[in-house]
Amino acid sequence: YGGETDQDSTTKNMEARYLLKTDDGVVIAIYNRVFEDLTKPRRHVVCTPYFMAPSGQYQWLNTGVKVGVMTSGPKDGKFVVKIRVYLMD
Repeated sequence: YGGETDQDSTTKNMEARYLLKTDDGVVIAIYNRVFEDLTKPRRHVVCTPYFMAPSGQYQWLNTGVKVGVMTSGPKDGKFVVKIRVYLMD
């Protein structure tokens, strides 16, 4: 539902805020800091998402350090963004 971008000739930094609705109807707010290295021949985008989940089965998302890898492109006639998130142990 919002975000900001800062870019120079070698990097792009973004901040994004959005909501995720789970299959069981729980809404989780996400704040995601994104870094893109523009010097790589292949798009390289990493992120650090922060989750704000309500109490219950998803509250574990509120703790720990997470890193992510982002990819984007067309799929089934739509533009999609896929974020793989890993919990660092």
